[in-house]
Amino acid sequence: MTMWQERRAWAGLAALLLGTLVVASCADDDMTGPSDLMGGTWRLQSLQLAGGAEFVPPDPSRFTVGFTSDGRVEVTADCNSCGGMFSVGEDSLNVPELTCTLVACGTPYGGQFETLLEGTGALDRDGDVLTVDSPEGRLRLVRR
Repeated sequence: MTMWQERRAWAGLAALLLGTLVVASCADDDMTGPSDLMGGTWRLQSLQLAGGAEFVPPDPSRFTVGFTSDGRVEVTADCNSCGGMFSVGEDSLNVPELTCTLVACGTPYGGQFETLLEGTGALDRDGDVLTVDSPEGRLRLVRR
C-alpha cells in the first residue's frame, strides 16, 4: 500500500467515525417509539390552556404520567388517578381516552391536566423534558 492509499484509508475511516458520532448525538432526543417515554415518572413542570395563564404546580408529584411497556398510561391528576392506553407516532402522542376516579379536587388543574393528555398532541422530547402540544394547550413534563 502506498503512502497516499494509506492516508486515503485513514481519512475514510475518520469520516465514517465522525458521521457515526453526529448521527448518534442527534438521535438522543428523537422520538423513535414508546420506549423513549418509559423509564421513570414524568412530572408536570407547567400546564397552559390555549390562551390562558401558565400553571406551575407547587407539588409536581400530584401531576404525573407513567408509560408502561404494554402500551398503558398511568396518570395522577391532582387528587384523581387515571389510566388508559397510549401510542406514539413519529412526532405525536395519542391517548384516546382516560378513565379516572371522580374525587372532587380543590382546584381545576387535575381536570385540565387530563384534558391536555387526552387525544392526539404534537410530542417533543428534549432529554428529560417532554412537551405535548394540542389545540387545547401545552404540557411540559420532566422525567424524574
